[in-house]
Amino acid sequence: MKVTTISTTQERYNSHDCGVRLLGLLILCATVILSAGVVFAVDDDPPVTTHSYSGVEGSNGWYTSTVDVALRAFDMESGPKSTTYWLNSDPPTTKEYSTGQNQILNPSFESGGWKWENLSWVPFINNWEHSGGAGFWQSMVYHRFDWRSAAIGNLFSGGDYYYWHNRQDYVPAVAGGSYSVSAWVKTLDITGLGSWFEVWARGETEAEDQLIVASDVVNGSADWTMLEKSLIMPPGFQGLYLKLGMQDQSVAGLTFWDGISLYGGYSAFSEFTVVENGDHVLHYYSEDNSGNIEPETSAPLKIDTVSPRGWDNFSYVPGSNDHSYYVSVEVVDETSGIDVSTAVYRSYTDHQGTGWSFESGEAWDPIDSVVVVSTGLPAVDGETAKVRLTTPEIDFGDSVTVMRVQFRIADMADSSADSPMFTIEGAWAESMNGIVYSRGLINMPNSAPAGEFNSDGLVVSGGGITLFESSKSWTVENYNHELAGVPGLNEIFLAHDALKQTAVALPNNKLPASSGVYYFDGDYVLDHNSTPSGFESSELSAIIFINGNLYVKNSYTMEPSSAVLFVVDGDVGISGLVEEMWGVFLVSGIYDSNYNNKLRRQLVQNGGVTALEGIVLGRDLGRTSNPSNEDAPAELFSLPYGYFFNQEFVNLVGSQQEVDYSWREVGL
Repeated sequence: MKVTTISTTQERYNSHDCGVRLLGLLILCATVILSAGVVFAVDDDPPVTTHSYSGVEGSNGWYTSTVDVALRAFDMESGPKSTTYWLNSDPPTTKEYSTGQNQILNPSFESGGWKWENLSWVPFINNWEHSGGAGFWQSMVYHRFDWRSAAIGNLFSGGDYYYWHNRQDYVPAVAGGSYSVSAWVKTLDITGLGSWFEVWARGETEAEDQLIVASDVVNGSADWTMLEKSLIMPPGFQGLYLKLGMQDQSVAGLTFWDGISLYGGYSAFSEFTVVENGDHVLHYYSEDNSGNIEPETSAPLKIDTVSPRGWDNFSYVPGSNDHSYYVSVEVVDETSGIDVSTAVYRSYTDHQGTGWSFESGEAWDPIDSVVVVSTGLPAVDGETAKVRLTTPEIDFGDSVTVMRVQFRIADMADSSADSPMFTIEGAWAESMNGIVYSRGLINMPNSAPAGEFNSDGLVVSGGGITLFESSKSWTVENYNHELAGVPGLNEIFLAHDALKQTAVALPNNKLPASSGVYYFDGDYVLDHNSTPSGFESSELSAIIFINGNLYVKNSYTMEPSSAVLFVVDGDVGISGLVEEMWGVFLVSGIYDSNYNNKLRRQLVQNGGVTALEGIVLGRDLGRTSNPSNEDAPAELFSLPYGYFFNQEFVNLVGSQQEVDYSWREVGL
């Protein structure tokens, strides 16, 4: 095996100078500078913490989903003790770690020179004849830790894994113990698999060594990045050692390693989910076991999970003839604000059998004006107040019998929303296995198709009932219910106040995986981040208080025997992309089944809804889609029988007694 050893005081990572090309590497390989050892002092360096965000990225720095925040603390000497973090002006949260002192010798490559026995790190090339060659040296391209790093340069194009290792100075480890490993890496012009580290268990001989875990891979040209892995020590080995390497196909690819750590104990890692919409600031710092405290870091985090909404005050003004109109509607986006340039509309007509432009794929047309409702002035990008969209004059044709108009606009986060299709021929809804009650009118724009019904049970209205039929002919109009005018949820849910006082916060702002009573303060977004697998797969009974609005952005399921009650002190908005959801919803405001009108999809609600301010069923399957309004309900509500027989759930909502049911046939 041939190994080229280099020690250099030259900083060489600029892709435009000779240090990046083969000639520069050959010059470096011919230059050997002896270096004196450096002795470590007592740990007086603070730890370093990095953050990362995981969510759906929109435009202009906004996320359009909830965001998982990960904080990773690193300390090269005494080890991290804790990380403290907070959002905006919220109270700080401190997470304590159980870590020991860093057990890696020479973790920043300061001691030793070209004599490997003094360095604690040894270079190794897997197949010299095949790979062509690599250079190993101590470089002054370093990351915060004294003044050197361990460098690897690819002298010729090849494809093997070149690495530094510390097998001879391995870290003794206890079988079954928890360990965390981290390292900082910087790359330049890596075009192969990339750069990564591996953690190996040391056997009696090298042939008996075992790979335990490998880090993520960094490729291309990347600035200093911390890689981290946690592991459990397997039995039958002497200890742990690392391989710090790269696999590069190019000529003159470079990798620099610095700040290596191996702690006994749990990973210095914190993770939580941010749900609240807004332009936030994340603050954090860490402390190590020697009492050194890192300076506070502040990082922006912008979340807008709600598309423009409202779509109210729809109006039209006659144009130049009896089949032309100017059409207006109002819409708002309170978080990132509307993007004026995206405001468009399209018209729908059955004039002379031409069909609907929505179904024929015709393009959208630009809006004539976007003005702020409160001032009447033209709106600008980022406007968070309500705006009015107005079309130019639309000529539907002199033989038109049906006219429709639909609007579309996006916000600055690039979330687009479509208005309802203001239409004469409407969709229909169906409710199964439960009672339909409205304290006002039940007035549907369209009846169910022939042979179909809107309900298989009792339909009760405080006013009249129009175009909403029960297959049993069980309808009650002008019903004066004693709770018809209640002002709040606590009037119809008697255990409301008492249960809310016992509620605990949602774990890490995610839906729970176990039974209990929970709460969340503020607007809550139910999406892929906030719905863990445990919520969908576990058998649980839960009550979840949302002290704000609830927005459902992703479909989700529940174990059929589970029972969950969402008590929402605000509105509930269901994205048009959602096709299936579970749970009973008790809502103080409005329940809207299609708050942003995305596509033509049926909503299946496995549960029930009670909304004091009203229920808006905004789905429309169209005439030619599959399914269509002619053969399927746009909204299908089905209450699982488990809500009647789940004794744990019955106990949660306020009754500590066994519930007895008596069934009998009733004839009319």
